Amino acid sequence: MGSERLTFGQVMNSLLKLEEKVLSFYKAAADQIEHKGIKDLFLSFIDRGLKRKEILIKTRRETVTEMTLEPITSLNLNEKIVEVEKEIENKEKKPLNRAAEIENTLKKLYSDVSRKITYISADTSYLLDKFAREHGKREKMIKKILEEEYDIFS
Repeated sequence: MGSERLTFGQVMNSLLKLEEKVLSFYKAAADQIEHKGIKDLFLSFIDRGLKRKEILIKTRRETVTEMTLEPITSLNLNEKIVEVEKEIENKEKKPLNRAAEIENTLKKLYSDVSRKITYISADTSYLLDKFAREHGKREKMIKKILEEEYDIFS
């Protein structure tokens, strides 16, 4: 997969599609979960995800430079997208466990993309790095809940 050659627009479109899938996951998970605190957490993820989607659309539209056609290589974007999709579809795990894995993969994905597009758009790189940090914080919040849940039942 290291031979992927994607343009800036293709990368941004892939991120937008992935955000849609993650939003759908959190909507479905929030509907399933009865615990108010976790439901509210997932609903806040949905709210932030909708804002993130708007920001990605705006960034894709406004980043018009000759560099946007230059291929971005060695990103392994499709591989990471497949990881997220598999976790979304994995019905054997609880939504909270799946969410932790999704957030971990998204953290890595946004961080990798951020580094790869610095030379194309420093502003977009900074934005995606910010998203990576957000996903890292969300992952930590979820893992803390999972640890507390484990403590309650052990």
